[in-house]
Amino acid sequence: MDVDDAIVAVSMADVWIQATIALVTLGGIIASIWIARSGQKNDLKLAKGEADRAERADAASQAASERSEAASRLTIDTMTRIADALDKLASDGINVGDLHVLSAPAPTKVSWSLTHFQGDMYLLENTGEASAFDVVLSADETMLQGGEWQREGELKPGEGIQFMAVRTMGTRDSTITVQWRNAPEGEEQTWRYPLPPRPPRR
Repeated sequence: MDVDDAIVAVSMADVWIQATIALVTLGGIIASIWIARSGQKNDLKLAKGEADRAERADAASQAASERSEAASRLTIDTMTRIADALDKLASDGINVGDLHVLSAPAPTKVSWSLTHFQGDMYLLENTGEASAFDVVLSADETMLQGGEWQREGELKPGEGIQFMAVRTMGTRDSTITVQWRNAPEGEEQTWRYPLPPRPPRR
């Protein structure tokens, strides 16, 4: 290899080295631009998300303010109408101070009392403030009954039914069951009470 060929080889090597450096530099620049662009996109998304949240919060606050204002207007309108009505009552010659609210009467109801009457007779009495309808007495089949117990279509307050019943050694259950209705077409009600003790026989 002569001197000229050596010079050419060295020149070509320098060209390749410079080309490689240029490519590496260009790749670095491209990577830097890409990273910067990605960061800008993320920043833009975050900023947009914050703006959307702020907008929604502002809308919710405005809606709550509008509801509060509407409720306030409703209260003022209601109070104004009440005041106008009271003024009208007063101008018509009605003393507002004499007005009072009537409480609803307490509902009346049926109450029962079961007592010994005399001998083997017992008394079921309606001690309540309302009439009982379709009143029926019953007892366990082991309770000795003096005939068929009567059925009352209506038993008014203070009225009663006398019936005969005898508790024997074979009586398993001495409970007296009362069934009735609070109205002629009402639902059936039930009351149970043990047969009161009978005084000793003389």
